[in-house]
Amino acid sequence: MPPSRRHVSQAEREASRERILRVKPWLRSTGPRTAAGKARSSRNALQHGYYGTEGREARRLIRELASKLGIEAP
Repeated sequence: MPPSRRHVSQAEREASRERILRVKPWLRSTGPRTAAGKARSSRNALQHGYYGTEGREARRLIRELASKLGIEAP
């Protein structure tokens, strides 16, 4: 059973909205600064499929097998 959510009143919601519009946190967001951070963030959405972990492993195995057989991997 998911945890219950706290009820947020309309006044609290409006106060939060005004605070966010006043502070503008998105203007201070710089994103990743180092090469390692940029590389990591570029893979944030990779979870599965061709570019995910399973696909990378499958392509590595294909290249390894092609190398052993002396043929060019696709």
